[in-house]
Amino acid sequence: MSEPLSVEEVQTLGEHIAEQAVHLDAAMHRLHADLRTFDAAGGWYR
Repeated sequence: MSEPLSVEEVQTLGEHIAEQAVHLDAAMHRLHADLRTFDAAGGWYR
């Protein structure tokens, strides 16, 4: 089993997770915007 993380390592990991969450949220927003445009253009029926 691995050793416990230090306080600094936990803080760094938390910051990394938060940064990834921001990127994921932005990517999901772009995906939803593209899906709305695709749907509005009738893309499902072409």
